Amino acid sequence: RMLFAMGRRLDLPAFFEKTDSRSAVPVISVFFTGAVILALVLLGNLPQIAATASFTILLYYSIANLAAWRLPAEQRRFPRFVQVIGLVFCLSMALSLDWQVILTGFGVLLAGFALRTIVKRFYQQPS
Repeated sequence: RMLFAMGRRLDLPAFFEKTDSRSAVPVISVFFTGAVILALVLLGNLPQIAATASFTILLYYSIANLAAWRLPAEQRRFPRFVQVIGLVFCLSMALSLDWQVILTGFGVLLAGFALRTIVKRFYQQPS
């Protein structure tokens, strides 16, 4: 579903948002995700892949905590210290991983940002 949503926002090519007319399933996104996972499993080091995924997920949750911390008081569901604790723990856990995992994680993120920039540049919807 992530590729589907990113195709809708044009963070990835729009064909990722196409759904099957009968089932409403984003078939291209599902098969592409399956192919990437299969390639990673067959060609990669599974513990390294899992650790890198953990690193990027922890960064994602760090950003979510930071965003929640920046909300105005009337929109917050929890006291601000909850977001601070979440941010500190997420960053601490992410940075406690092996340096190779951290470098790989940042490499994956940089590749993702580069891909997003390329897609945004060449696949913009006409205004």
